[in-house]
Amino acid sequence: NNLLIASQSGAVFSCQAANKVLAWDYKVAGPIFGDPVVDASGVYVASMDRSLYKLHAHSGALLWRTRFPDPLRRGPAVAGQTVFQYTPSQGITALDSMTGAEKWRHSEASQFIAHGASGDFLFAPSDRLLVVDHDSGTLQSTISIPPTRKAVMNSVNDSIYLLGEGGRVLCLRRDKV
Repeated sequence: NNLLIASQSGAVFSCQAANKVLAWDYKVAGPIFGDPVVDASGVYVASMDRSLYKLHAHSGALLWRTRFPDPLRRGPAVAGQTVFQYTPSQGITALDSMTGAEKWRHSEASQFIAHGASGDFLFAPSDRLLVVDHDSGTLQSTISIPPTRKAVMNSVNDSIYLLGEGGRVLCLRRDKV
């Protein structure tokens, strides 16, 4: 029932939706350019100070902070109990959402796309999808896809939505679905 606002000044605010009364605020050490993400266990905020923060959704207290080698220009993605964060030098890093501990990393991936029973789908350059085991990050398969301008993140199921050349929208699903 709260509104969450993150600013380029590094401030994160949570306000009551009904009356806009401030519930809490938290200041990170750098600008915030990516969208924050909220799940049942907290609020995730990526900052240009090279840190991914997890804040308590009701109090704004810091639950954990994980540092990366690069400034974080994009917000994270969350699926299951895993947080996915992109950095230019490391690709996609998967973190345990409860502790912030690294689970695995794929340096060639540039975006988390979808989570399903068959694995997680990551977008990679040269128009490829990587299918990896959710818990270990082990590469299960590589799928060639048509030229893609943008992949749309879907944390609900393993449907993959791609925006292609000429305004074409593609929806891909695993066999037997």
